[in-house]
Amino acid sequence: MLIRYYLINRPKGYYGVILYFANDGNLREYLNQNLKLSWAEKLCMATEITQGLNSLHFHNIIHRDLHSKNILIHQGNALVADFGLAKKINESQNHDIHGISAYTEPQFILNGLNHRNKKHDIYSLGIVLWEISSGKLPFKDIEDQKCILSIIRETREVPVEDAPIEYK
Repeated sequence: MLIRYYLINRPKGYYGVILYFANDGNLREYLNQNLKLSWAEKLCMATEITQGLNSLHFHNIIHRDLHSKNILIHQGNALVADFGLAKKINESQNHDIHGISAYTEPQFILNGLNHRNKKHDIYSLGIVLWEISSGKLPFKDIEDQKCILSIIRETREVPVEDAPIEYK
């Protein structure tokens, strides 16, 4: 699902945005505070995030900065938020790495920082799904440069130990 915007205003030259209130913080905080989510709850969150991203892509909008701090939680429901970097696909000519390294797809790094597209969002979604299933960010304990090397080398994390057999 997507966070609901109620008002975008521009008083005194600055934009102000009023959003739906999400009382449980962002996904990263929520996962840290709720270490024992059931697999059914994890699957529900994953579905809500995927539906939100699908809605953006249906309207030819790419998020460009999807990660667990840009997903808000309200009463256990996941809402994709923070569209500060989101653009219509034909407008997207981003040549800088923004966001968090673990969420950056290998082709974006390897191809000389070409513009981002739906594939970048899908890769980032995969990292979000990993974070939901494991409760932690991949490559969490290594610095950015080593994280980027791990991504380029397509290094994989160890599978989640308690995952149901149908999810492995």
